[in-house]
Amino acid sequence: MHKSVLLRESIEALHIKNQGQYIDATLGAGGHTIELLRKGGCVLGIDADESMLKIAVANVNKACPPHNFNIAGCFKFAHDNFINIDSAARLNNINKVDGIIADLGVSMYHYKNDTRGFTFDKPDQLLDMRLSPKTQGVTAADLLNSLPEKQLVLMFADAMPMSKAKRLARKTVVVRDKESFVRTSQLTNICETLFRKSKTHPATQAFSALRMAVNNELDNLDIFIDKSINLLVCGGRLVIITFHSTEDSRVNRIFKQYEKKGVVQEVRPSGLVAGRDELNNNPSARSAKLRVIEKI
Repeated sequence: MHKSVLLRESIEALHIKNQGQYIDATLGAGGHTIELLRKGGCVLGIDADESMLKIAVANVNKACPPHNFNIAGCFKFAHDNFINIDSAARLNNINKVDGIIADLGVSMYHYKNDTRGFTFDKPDQLLDMRLSPKTQGVTAADLLNSLPEKQLVLMFADAMPMSKAKRLARKTVVVRDKESFVRTSQLTNICETLFRKSKTHPATQAFSALRMAVNNELDNLDIFIDKSINLLVCGGRLVIITFHSTEDSRVNRIFKQYEKKGVVQEVRPSGLVAGRDELNNNPSARSAKLRVIEKI
């Protein structure tokens, strides 16, 4: 079962107002939205993955029954990418919001139950990794089979040191000259050959980099933050949870840029990580980091 990370901390950071308007920009399994509704907020949940959206809606309706007068009409959802947060809000008659939360990456559902090749633990799956197959054309296999070596280096470097990225890119080109990439096991085997085992599997960084590239996650993040700040009321807060140093560095840099412009102020403590109790109950939270800004 998917467990939302830094759940208490993120909800507290949003300073929920009764009947305030909030957007869960990465709805996932619905964990953060459920808590927002229970605290009295009204929520628009957005997710690019149609399969996750169905799971989230079912979870929300079970945890917060629509007939409950305290939350009746307070939950709406949209099948969309968070890069389109402004149009999703507009289509749901939302002009400004009191808070926005984004829990980046993919859920445990994608690793444990999905069949789109998000993990090295499923060796026979196709290298797809698209969150929205109906609207996205390029798969993970397409990138591995077609990108020039220099672009492969840049792609892998988003999730690993440059020296490792260069080695992996070179090996990728050598392998694809003999056979096209089709399944997860092919990438996993290369990583296990090239890299030593550490606290994480040798293929962890490669799979993260590839997923981020397929879904254009880093570039989308820049646009999402800009649109989110525009949607916030004065005093409204944006909460972002990252799971990778590249994501966190990018969020931190963008937040500081807007802070220098006098548009937002960083809420302390920023860069919050999971505590010991949460890590014992949910080891996947080990790399999570939470940052918060408030619109001035």
